[in-house]
Amino acid sequence: MLIEQNTVGFSYERRGDAASCIYRKMTRKSDLTESLYARISELEAENKRLRELIAQYEENRDYMRKMQKKGIAEAISNGVRFGRPPIEIPDSFGELAEKYERKEISTHVAALNLGVSTNTFRKWYRAYLDNAGQGTPNDMEEE
Repeated sequence: MLIEQNTVGFSYERRGDAASCIYRKMTRKSDLTESLYARISELEAENKRLRELIAQYEENRDYMRKMQKKGIAEAISNGVRFGRPPIEIPDSFGELAEKYERKEISTHVAALNLGVSTNTFRKWYRAYLDNAGQGTPNDMEEE
């Protein structure tokens, strides 16, 4: 049996077989281990940079939300109205609401005559009932 010592460890070669078997014992600080330690330190540096970027992003996001909230509050105090403008209630609504109340027409038919969805008609009708027919139909929308 031939035993040779090299810089990395020991190499054992068994002779006499058709296929030679080589076993290499790696020392503690082998090339593989050193490259692994180097990659781990690279990943730790990348991880640290990533955490810094995430913290910076969250700080910017919080600042933007704060400024947005401030802008919205200022706009509301200046009378700016957000969202879609309400649909004007037609003058024929009162007449159709009374017919609907007497069950002469359905919600669907009333909504078709007004040119709105059935949900919009129901919303206007609930407001109409709450006001008990007082005021103009468009006064209901302002509440």
